[in-house]
Amino acid sequence: MLQGTFHDPACCAQLEEPKLDELLHRTPGYEAWQTAAWLDHCDDYCVFIDFVGWKELVSRGIENDVNLMFMPILALYNEKEAKSRIRESMERDGSFRGYLFQCRHCKEYLLYADYD
Repeated sequence: MLQGTFHDPACCAQLEEPKLDELLHRTPGYEAWQTAAWLDHCDDYCVFIDFVGWKELVSRGIENDVNLMFMPILALYNEKEAKSRIRESMERDGSFRGYLFQCRHCKEYLLYADYD
C-alpha cells in the first residue's frame, strides 16, 4: 500500500480524522505557485472550483461576494487596498493567480492566491 498523500498536512486545517483522511488520501490537489493551501469553512474542507483572476470573478458575478479572509495579501494591506491590488493584478494565468473554493455547506466562495 502506498503511503503518499495528495496534500501537505501542514497546509490545511486539522479537522476531524475522517475528513482529513478524505482530503489527504482521496482528493487530488491543484498546482499552485507556492504551496497549495486547502481552505476550510463550516467545519469542513471546501470544494476547489478553479484557477481565477479578477476577470473570472467578475464573469461569475461573485467579485463582491467572495471571502478574502485567506488572502496572504491582507497581511500587507487593509481590505480596501488589497481588493484594489487584486483587481489590478490578479490573473488566471499570471504571476499573481487566484484559487477559488466554495464551502460545501453554506456555498460561500473563498479565495486564496499566491505569487510565482
